[in-house]
Amino acid sequence: HIALIGMGAYLSSTLTLYLLGLRMGQLTGRLSPDQASELKGQMLEAIDIQLETVKQNLNTSRELAERFRHLNHFIYLGSGPSYASAYFSATKLLEQPQLNGVPERIEEWAHLQLFYTRPGGAPIFVVVPPGPSRDRAIEQMRGMRQLGAMVIAICEAGDSELMELADYAMPIAGHVPE
Repeated sequence: HIALIGMGAYLSSTLTLYLLGLRMGQLTGRLSPDQASELKGQMLEAIDIQLETVKQNLNTSRELAERFRHLNHFIYLGSGPSYASAYFSATKLLEQPQLNGVPERIEEWAHLQLFYTRPGGAPIFVVVPPGPSRDRAIEQMRGMRQLGAMVIAICEAGDSELMELADYAMPIAGHVPE
């Protein structure tokens, strides 16, 4: 699939940086060889999960692209490590189709973008892995929906609560620890 080709450089760069971090963790004594090995296995598995996720979400991606073709402003939210995913996603909108993608921390949405969130406004993509930020993301998504926002959840495939809160869901095809 052509959609998977574009991910090659990103996946390679990300894996290289994580492997560098793991090795540094071992050399400094912060990670045992067993811990590093377990984390390395999780990273390699995450690549397969990413590729499968892309394949499983192609139809939803096409539907959203068609629905949003007239828009030029999008919001991407995340917390903790997921903020990096939100930031990367927003950046791709600027680099490729030259649309305005705004990355923001989930918590900060309530202090900034909340004031111009309304029906027909910028769609809001919310990256919500399982973990400490999930409950706050749910709370914020409820607020977004009350304001009439179009909300797209990027979450674990089994997280029915998040998927029900969103207008659309783009589930992750496996478990990737935050």
